[in-house]
Amino acid sequence: MGPRIVVLDGQTFGETDLSRFARLGSFVAYSATHPDQLDARLNEADIVITNKVRLTESHFKTHRHLRLVCIAATGTNNVDLQAAKNAGVWVCNVPDYAADSAADHSLALYFALSHHLIAQDRYVRSGTWSDSPVFCHPLSGFRQIRDLCWGVVGFGSIGQTLAKKLHALGTKVRVCPRRPRALAEFQTSALPELLATCDVVSLHLALDPQTHHIIGAAEFARMQRHAYLINVARGPLVDIAALKTALNQGHIAGAALDVWPQEPPEDRDLFAGLDQPDRLLITPHIAWTGHQAVETLLAVLFSNIEKFLAGSPQNRVG
Repeated sequence: MGPRIVVLDGQTFGETDLSRFARLGSFVAYSATHPDQLDARLNEADIVITNKVRLTESHFKTHRHLRLVCIAATGTNNVDLQAAKNAGVWVCNVPDYAADSAADHSLALYFALSHHLIAQDRYVRSGTWSDSPVFCHPLSGFRQIRDLCWGVVGFGSIGQTLAKKLHALGTKVRVCPRRPRALAEFQTSALPELLATCDVVSLHLALDPQTHHIIGAAEFARMQRHAYLINVARGPLVDIAALKTALNQGHIAGAALDVWPQEPPEDRDLFAGLDQPDRLLITPHIAWTGHQAVETLLAVLFSNIEKFLAGSPQNRVG
């Protein structure tokens, strides 16, 4: 009998077939796991696959039988890596699988926000266009992407992929790597300079104590009044209260977020307190869900378990 493999939050994979993992051992997939269910489900597992279910020090101290935790993501902030290491549990992730998917979604968010697509669609659905005496509804217009300066904050696989796509579109790109270094293809800038000079700023950073609220009131004050902020990385990178203040005071033109500090959010009205809610666009953490990205994710998860069982683990992060 092989290892007991348990998926804690299978619904995050959508309708994707997870049965491939049954080839590696006994297998069960739970669509979701609430905190009060977690200990019982960890009792069933030698190998755990989790996307966003949090595993803390107490879990690793209690469940000494755990052998491997597979994070179905690149980011590792939902697992206490040091506690896992202390307990002798290996932890692996899936690097680089969603670079194209997340980069494409960054562009989609920019176009939807700057072209006022939500408001324009609402204008048509309401019948207002049919009642209009003119043939169009220009609102404030939009800038062509080749006329923009776009700041990419973070230069891992997603940041690099987005920068290359923007360059191909004729956009001027400035990059703020996590660790300062010269780049042959792109101009680098410190964050304060990038914020002050770019028309669009997008975030592509891992979440850690140094990046928590990396964009707050002081950073919004540096940005240009016509600028847009895009975040497809992690919700706590942005101080949401400061963002709403910046939008209300006109420090920036708008923001598009695919992530939120708490997911799913406790609040039902994420737009509360905004004078002009259409200046904020939110999607429910879908930047990683391109079809090929999800297939790559599952293939690497399978390989991570297979390699671990064969004694040659890969993609270890803890």
